[in-house]
Amino acid sequence: MIFNVTGGGGGTGGALTVTAPANVTVTVSKDGKTKTKNSGASGTVVFKGLETGTWAITITNGTDTATKTVEIKADYQAEITFFSATI
Repeated sequence: MIFNVTGGGGGTGGALTVTAPANVTVTVSKDGKTKTKNSGASGTVVFKGLETGTWAITITNGTDTATKTVEIKADYQAEITFFSATI
């Protein structure tokens, strides 16, 4: 999963584009504020109007969860994937 963060225009905050597996729940949260969207068939979710700072980004597909904390600022990218152990 790739996170691409860019600044928004007109003081509206940053836009966070998350490329994730298809049909997973994507949640971003910071200081008690939470936004949730489904990645749909395209696997792409855009959250607009995010203030700069540290945000927790979580993906869930019903059985697996992956979380990454990122610092929202212009031109930021991070990668997150589900962890799967084979025994």
